Amino acid sequence: MKMLPQFMTPMRIFLVTTFLLLTFLVHILWTTRPGQEHHAALQLGRIDFTETLTPGQAIKAVSAIRAIPGVTIAKLNTDSTALIYSFATGTHQVKDVAHQFTSQIDFPAMPHIPSGLDKANGCPVTGNRGILARISLYFRNLI
Repeated sequence: MKMLPQFMTPMRIFLVTTFLLLTFLVHILWTTRPGQEHHAALQLGRIDFTETLTPGQAIKAVSAIRAIPGVTIAKLNTDSTALIYSFATGTHQVKDVAHQFTSQIDFPAMPHIPSGLDKANGCPVTGNRGILARISLYFRNLI
């Protein structure tokens, strides 16, 4: 077997390192570039369904909520019977979006209006368990 010249080993290390650094740089630039959507100005809303939706109803529900002007993102988890959507803060009220939504569908749905206790507990995504809940509780106790 033929041995590679001595200069090839440092050259290969240099080329591989340069390639990895450039790839990392492109990745950082790509993921931190300014986007068209500014999520800081978005508000979340939730609509609950009284029963599990069929696939056809799920498609109709997502289409109906996305058809409302100003609604930017809509996600439906059919297992939990909850439709989560976002809209620009100040453009809508949750009750107004829910009213427009329920007028477009033919199955029971109601907006989720958090109680005072829910509002006091903070973000519903973190729940009351896990590391996110503990971090959230820590920062809430600092204030």
